Amino acid sequence: MHDSVLTILAGGSSRRFQLRNSQWQDKALLEINQIPLLIHLLEKSSSHYQDICISVNSSDRKRNYLNIIKSHVPLKIPNFIIDHQNTQFKGVFLGIYSVLNNYFDKNVQLIPSDRPFLDFLVLSKMKTEKSGISVLQYENGMIEPLLTLYGSDIYFPKEFEKLSLTRADVLIRLSLHLQVYNATSILEKNNLPSYIFDNINVQDDFTKTRKTTYNIGEIHIPSPKKIKRSKYSVPDSSTNVNDFLENLIENDNFYLAFLWSQYFIKRLSEPVRGISSIGKECLRKEYNYWLNNNMPFLALHALQDLVHFFPEEENKATIQEIIKLKTKIKVKSRKM
Repeated sequence: MHDSVLTILAGGSSRRFQLRNSQWQDKALLEINQIPLLIHLLEKSSSHYQDICISVNSSDRKRNYLNIIKSHVPLKIPNFIIDHQNTQFKGVFLGIYSVLNNYFDKNVQLIPSDRPFLDFLVLSKMKTEKSGISVLQYENGMIEPLLTLYGSDIYFPKEFEKLSLTRADVLIRLSLHLQVYNATSILEKNNLPSYIFDNINVQDDFTKTRKTTYNIGEIHIPSPKKIKRSKYSVPDSSTNVNDFLENLIENDNFYLAFLWSQYFIKRLSEPVRGISSIGKECLRKEYNYWLNNNMPFLALHALQDLVHFFPEEENKATIQEIIKLKTKIKVKSRKM
């Protein structure tokens, strides 16, 4: 039995799954063989995880799920976490933050509620450092940011609650000890179906015929690639802002330095000279850092942040590089 808390993220709006002019459909309650997907996940995971939690965005959703779970006896009733309200975080990161805030002293294994093909034996074999994060990555560089194992002591400054963060990979980009498991090797070495980690994104995904259960005996998980960085420092009232940011940059904590620069811009009564330029430098360096570590998915997000926060950086070369990265990891490009 794994000692991590398994947390099912079930607070999304599932916009891409909805059909036009139809009643809203909760993906977590889609039925597989007359059993809701949420129940399906709870039943499959119960033999691997002692503690199971469901993350939702409202008390109404909690009440609805609880009634459905209670109707499937003798299923154990999981804990529920409702998204925090006193923060500017939004989207999936709000759910992740709320969960980690609640289980600050335990490892947390995240899964989204739309993964009917998962076998939890695979996830239960993943390990992480106390202050680290473990992720799955495919050969093309695509990662699974919602099938992520978080250590029990993840550093995240409370000051960042004033920032509007939404992406699932925020904490991955900040991690001191990142462990990257090769998802492609796991599938091949254990003769697992190629769709084991697939999600239900649109209606067509749900209508495809795929087995939701399969027999796994012993499973071999190749050792992960490890990426380590220096311990973070924390600013106080006497800290020189520029020196503080430069120290983070020198220790490869580029995204952390960028977020601190955004915090200082928003919160300091007097602007710090050159802080905007430092923010640009951080994202450029972060882009190169992830490329050098063969993680193009995170490099892509660094570039996307660059053109979002600094529109003047949206030039032909940057846009072409974004398209190139999306093509490599098979992400559909949008017009920019």
